Amino acid sequence: MEAINSSSSTPSTYQASATSVGGSSLLPSKYMQEKPVTILVGLARKKYYIFKNLLAAKSPYFAAQFKDCWDGQKDEVELLDATGGDFEVVVDWMHVGKLPTKLTQYTEHPEYDWDLAAQTYKLADKLMMPELQNEVLKNEASILASNNKSWHYSKLATLHTAELTHTPYYTFVLKSVVRRMMIDPDQSDRELQKYYSALESCPKVAMDVLASINRWNVKRWGDLRSDNLSEFLLPVANADDAPNNN
Repeated sequence: MEAINSSSSTPSTYQASATSVGGSSLLPSKYMQEKPVTILVGLARKKYYIFKNLLAAKSPYFAAQFKDCWDGQKDEVELLDATGGDFEVVVDWMHVGKLPTKLTQYTEHPEYDWDLAAQTYKLADKLMMPELQNEVLKNEASILASNNKSWHYSKLATLHTAELTHTPYYTFVLKSVVRRMMIDPDQSDRELQKYYSALESCPKVAMDVLASINRWNVKRWGDLRSDNLSEFLLPVANADDAPNNN
């Protein structure tokens, strides 16, 4: 993908490339039969130029936007509640069926963007892209498992802020946090002191933690980072339109 510079008097723009660096096509020709449409993202109304057929094929939300236009010629869509970074993840996914490096890397000095993961999950929900939502969750669980890490209370606060407490993603993180709390209470107490300020403004999260502790006392669950993910994955209706990860 390549950014397009613009003058300071006009909104910044971003255009997804239809080819890889080596010049080979990343998209079937059927997605490039119509000219790109403009997507205005965030309060800054940053411009993105994406092929209309691609958007409609990968996202029922965009398909409905174009269908509802009386003449079928709608060439501009607003996503003012998106952040920009999350939409770029969506565009990457539409083109190559993979998450970008900033959502797949984890080192001792983590480059993984936890907030961006939550924002991407939320935007994918709006755009009706459950496979991308599932990939965000599975990728995050895999990173944590392979690095012997776990979510902290601050992750629950992040999902609360992103208004994702109704999602399987939140339930997954909640159960993982509570399991770790019950298995290693001393460590959890130290972390609670560290992240207390993040939870102080989220009473719902505190209530959810207490409710999950009660469920744990009735029936314990295993390490959700490495197994039992199916409970938290969304059904994917249109497998034929899913990105090709091969």
